[in-house]
Amino acid sequence: MIKIFERAATCLRHILPVFLRLTRFAQSGTLPVLHINTVDRKPVTSKTVYLLSSYLIEPNGLAEAEGYGSAEKPLQLEIKGRG
Repeated sequence: MIKIFERAATCLRHILPVFLRLTRFAQSGTLPVLHINTVDRKPVTSKTVYLLSSYLIEPNGLAEAEGYGSAEKPLQLEIKGRG
């Protein structure tokens, strides 16, 4: 019985990192996608200081949804942390 658990643990050690890499940024395919990029890719850490950012909304293949901005011409915004 212990051998079975050891084999299962070995498989998980190899499969889990690959699975996490593949699903980390997976999209549902059913909702529009909002992309937000801060200047110099700075993390949003402050609840009081706004960071200059850009964004775009991709319709993700939905006929009912309208996209805003593009990768070539993203829209501008300022963003700060919450919560």
